[in-house]
Amino acid sequence: MVSRKLSIFGFISAAALVSGVLIGCGGSSATTSGVNPTVLTTGGVTTSTGNSSTPAPTSTTFQQVQVGTSTVNIPPGQPNITTSTTLAIIPAGTSFLNGLTPQFHRPATGSSKAQTTPPAGEVYVGYSPTGPWLNTGVSIGANAQLSSSLAFAAPAISWLPNYLMVGGPLNITGTGINGGTLTINTGFVIGFVVFADGSTSLPGTLALKLPANSGTIAGGNYANVTIPSEFIGEVGLELTWPGITKSQSKFDTKGTVSISVTGKGNASDVVPADGISTCSVLIVAVSL
Repeated sequence: MVSRKLSIFGFISAAALVSGVLIGCGGSSATTSGVNPTVLTTGGVTTSTGNSSTPAPTSTTFQQVQVGTSTVNIPPGQPNITTSTTLAIIPAGTSFLNGLTPQFHRPATGSSKAQTTPPAGEVYVGYSPTGPWLNTGVSIGANAQLSSSLAFAAPAISWLPNYLMVGGPLNITGTGINGGTLTINTGFVIGFVVFADGSTSLPGTLALKLPANSGTIAGGNYANVTIPSEFIGEVGLELTWPGITKSQSKFDTKGTVSISVTGKGNASDVVPADGISTCSVLIVAVSL
C-alpha cells in the first residue's frame, strides 16, 4: 500500500516508513545587484551491506565494530546486532551535500577561526525528525565528508526510521554565476529507512536549488531526488525560519522525483541575513 502524507514530517504506510530530511540554513551572500541570490548544490549517498564480526547489543552510546577490514560506527539506539544481522553501511568519505561545511568565524583582524561551541559538523542520530539527537561519534570536515563509516541494522520485519543530523552552524555554498551562501543554524538532516535486505531509501542523487541568505523563495527552489527503481516514494521540501514555514511535496513512481516550492513563496518571503532555522528534504519510500 502506498504511504499517505500526514504532514511534512509525518507519514503512514501499511508497508513502511522512510524519510530523508535536510535541516537548517541562513547567513549573507554577495551576488549581482538586483538578482535574487540562490544556492545550487548536488549530493547523494551510495551504501553497501555487510556483517559485523562481533555482536553489538543495543546501546545508548555509539559503538565500533569490524565489518571486513573496516571499522564502522553503530549509532546509539540501534537494535541488537548479531553476526548474522545485515548492516546498511554509509562509507567514510561520503558527502551528503557538496559545499556543506562547518561555519567559520572571521574576526575583524587575523585568520578565520573554526566554530567550536556549539560543535559544528558533528553527526547525530535521531528516530524522529526532531530528535532527541544522540552522538554517533562521527563528524564532517571542511570538505563535508564523513570522518567514519556508519552502519544501520536491517530490520527483519518492520522498518525503523533513522534521521542523521549534521549539527550547525554550517554553510552551504552554491555554484553558478549568481551562487550565494546559505548558513545552516540548526543542522543538516537526512532521514531514511533500512529495508530487510540492507538497501535504503537514501537518494542516489540529490540536487537542490535553495534561496541564499537575504534572498527570497520566489526563485524556483527545488529538490530533485533519484531513488532506487524498486521503490515508490514521496519527496518534500520545507524551508522554515521564525514565523515562516514553506513546504511542498510530490509523489512519484519513476525513480526520479522533482518538486518545487515556487508556488508556496513570493518576493515578500525574504530569508533572514543571519540564517534560517531549517531547510528540509523529506523522502518517503516503500519497497515494491
